[in-house]
Amino acid sequence: MYSYKKIMVISLYALVLLILSGFIKEGREECLQCVECYDKAWDDGYELGKATGVVNERYRIIRNLIKGKMTDEQIIQYAHTSYVELEDVKNQLKGLNGKFEFEIPQ
Repeated sequence: MYSYKKIMVISLYALVLLILSGFIKEGREECLQCVECYDKAWDDGYELGKATGVVNERYRIIRNLIKGKMTDEQIIQYAHTSYVELEDVKNQLKGLNGKFEFEIPQ
């Protein structure tokens, strides 16, 4: 009986987290489609133009996928990103010789 209750509680928590994460991701993706919202999400809060660790990691993943010759649609689906962010990655890689602005020493 105890294990049945434990499984039910864990299942309920998992269901709630699944539902909530879907709503959060859905709203975030909606916002990041526009350049202005994306620029705000990129900023670390100190208006220095530096990204947070999550963005840094996603950019590195996207760079590796670009090097792997994946299409834009495949990259967006695989890396959970937007076209705005993908274009920013491509522009930074072009302008900074394969590096990102957060990898360039100040």
